[in-house]
Amino acid sequence: MDEALMAAPSTPATARVIPRRLLLSPTIALGALACSLVAFAPRLWLIARPNRISLEWDRAHTFLLQAADPFRSDIEIVMRWRILPALVAHEAGLRGDAPLVIPWIGLAAFMTYVAVVLVRRSGDWRFGFGGALLVATTSAVVCPGTLLGYNDAWVWLGLTVLAVEDSLIPPLVACLICPWVDERFVVGAPLAWVAGRLSRGQPLLSRDLIPPACALVVYGLLRLGLSAAFQVHTEGAHLHRMAFGWRQKFRFAPMGWWMGLRAAWIPLGLYFAWTPRPRVAGALFAATALATIALTEDQSRSAAVVIPVVVLGLLMLQHRYPDRASKMALAIGLLGLVLPAAVVEDFGIIPYENLFAELFRFWRGTTPGF
Repeated sequence: MDEALMAAPSTPATARVIPRRLLLSPTIALGALACSLVAFAPRLWLIARPNRISLEWDRAHTFLLQAADPFRSDIEIVMRWRILPALVAHEAGLRGDAPLVIPWIGLAAFMTYVAVVLVRRSGDWRFGFGGALLVATTSAVVCPGTLLGYNDAWVWLGLTVLAVEDSLIPPLVACLICPWVDERFVVGAPLAWVAGRLSRGQPLLSRDLIPPACALVVYGLLRLGLSAAFQVHTEGAHLHRMAFGWRQKFRFAPMGWWMGLRAAWIPLGLYFAWTPRPRVAGALFAATALATIALTEDQSRSAAVVIPVVVLGLLMLQHRYPDRASKMALAIGLLGLVLPAAVVEDFGIIPYENLFAELFRFWRGTTPGF
């Protein structure tokens, strides 16, 4: 029936069916994103105006400086090589606060891709919405949705592509582009690749690995070469700074990783329970987590580096229990909405509030505790 419908001349009924299919995944994505922003709202009283000393505007200030001059050197160390979003903003002529739209485009693209994957693999929009809702309650969405200037969603999109796509071109494109958005892509790429291959029963080492691996090698060589040529030694400076706070990092890491994923630990655990080689996947997961904890200060935000494994766990759930997966995914997603959430950094914990509380504070002009 579907083939006959697609082959038939465009009638009003046919014209209605095709757009509905095209709009299904974006609608699911935006619905899940809206639910997340209601439950874990941005602190409106802080983002209403620029404030360099607030967490909400700290990265935004640097990103806006980069967008005005992508190659300037008087910005924070970690942003020197995260240059691609700033270049896009600069070449697109975005000025003032306009570049802050780029992280939001990334969020919409990431959530739409997650919805497309879940609906395409299951054939059930209800499962797609439940899974997308769950992903939207993790720090992969909550952090860039509430903190200005964070382009994380582009990285999580690339890692998820690397994990779920069978064809050659999408993973290659992800490996060519995403490292220039954030180095976390390089840290998370091995886990995303291996977890995806294991979930599909494919060999870990094959010809398909060569193009994306070469792309990452080229990135590393280019970065080292440019660092030497222009004497931009950001890696050593960053590692030196991180080395002094390692005790603090591992002190906050358990809470950070819990807050980063929360209900998403359920499909993550299901993946490791059902994968055919749990020791390989578990060892790589542990290595990725340790590297992420050691190299970052924002523990809850960085926990999203394993979000591709969460998506794979959802797909495994649907494969094992096709009749009940939609209800189970929705239940886990709703659980993610009601569990408390917070930003966890090496220096402390900042809880999220719901949209109604933040609107009241914004309206009254008050801060928490007053």
